[in-house]
Amino acid sequence: MKAVATLLDQANFCENYFSSVKAQIASVYDPDLTPSARMLAEMREYGEGFYYYAKRMSQHHNLYYKKQSLPAEKIRFFEQLAEQSNRQQQQIEQTDRVSFDDYLARYYAG
Repeated sequence: MKAVATLLDQANFCENYFSSVKAQIASVYDPDLTPSARMLAEMREYGEGFYYYAKRMSQHHNLYYKKQSLPAEKIRFFEQLAEQSNRQQQQIEQTDRVSFDDYLARYYAG
């Protein structure tokens, strides 16, 4: 992985990939660095169970992403993609003549 990460860093003019691999290697030698250990430590720090941890993190992420904005062209791209997907779904539903039972039989037959 180190070699691949080095190549990706060189191709993208960054150090993100190799530093990510180094962090994962470090967590092998120190389990306290794993995401689950960090999560448990934070739960202990706040004196909360998983439900309240997850709720707090959900609220945090919700606020963070509400503050982010997409450029107008990106919004239009996703709107067009959704429209295209809906048209394709309608076309499939209009032309599909296979019953659900037949579909399942074919699916499980291989």
